[in-house]
Amino acid sequence: MKYLMHRISHWYNVARKLFDHGYLSIGFSDAQELFEPALSGDEEKYNDACNKVYVGQSWWTGVKRKQPWRFLTMSVGDIVVIPLPYGEFSICKVTGKPMKISDFDLSVLGADKGQLVIKEDCLFDGETFVDLGFLLPIKPIKPPLSRNEYADANLTSGMKFQQTNYYMNKISESIEKAINAETPINFYDNAIKIISNQFLNAMQTDLNENKFEKLVAWFMKKQGFESYIPPKKERGKEDFADADIISRNEFLKLIIHIQAKYHKDTSDSWGVEQISRYTKQKGVEEDYTYIKWLISTADNFSDDAKTLALEKEVRLIDGITFAQMLIDAGVGSINDAFH
Repeated sequence: MKYLMHRISHWYNVARKLFDHGYLSIGFSDAQELFEPALSGDEEKYNDACNKVYVGQSWWTGVKRKQPWRFLTMSVGDIVVIPLPYGEFSICKVTGKPMKISDFDLSVLGADKGQLVIKEDCLFDGETFVDLGFLLPIKPIKPPLSRNEYADANLTSGMKFQQTNYYMNKISESIEKAINAETPINFYDNAIKIISNQFLNAMQTDLNENKFEKLVAWFMKKQGFESYIPPKKERGKEDFADADIISRNEFLKLIIHIQAKYHKDTSDSWGVEQISRYTKQKGVEEDYTYIKWLISTADNFSDDAKTLALEKEVRLIDGITFAQMLIDAGVGSINDAFH
């Protein structure tokens, strides 16, 4: 039996609909020639097909070509771990053979079908081409689980792996532990929830917008970043683009643009728009990787904010999550943030 980690972040809005109806998806819609060799398990013919499909394309490395191979060679009964947004993951069992998207009956999606249509063996959302080429029937073994509560150190580390998929047989014991767990596996999560709620309440009660921005900048400095709060009327930005904190790590060549919202209850999608526009306008330094964060003291984000954040690649950090991050960082000198 194989254990696979597989991400559905590629065309997430469509991939999530398919997942919710029992299908994993992967891209490579331009590589239908890979299907038969992979399904037959003939790796030599599969590699020959890869070389023909992607002839002269240097990006098609040995690592990249393994992704559809792993997906298309899964068998009934194999186990798949799927990292999900907002600290969750799912564990599923393969229930059927892989298929081409052109062979999929979209009526399975019911009302979620929306404007999805298959034309000329390709998937479209209205007039927008969707690069999903293959599907794999699956059935969840359990509903989505909290990573903090049900993933041990090995499984947590494994889900941080950034490739589309990879085999997890070396940590199969950790996966089986999560499958069989009936209660959360660590004391820390229960304790941190109590402390974090009290900490968040203090932030919502005792701070204001300016102090919250200073607190975020202080936290980033504790993580090894040079951090500052740019002027509100900073030159070179327009169309309501905005970042409240800029954090830079020269060693990592990493710059994080942060929008900080001092809210209660729910934060909407406006902060996602602001920080996305800011990075588009100001993220111009070569050799640096730019990351966008929206940190809020709110309890949650609106559905529109979550959808837009996935589209714009903005990390959303709600009040409880930020409280946990502060506690993990250590709060002994937290008053220094305001001096």
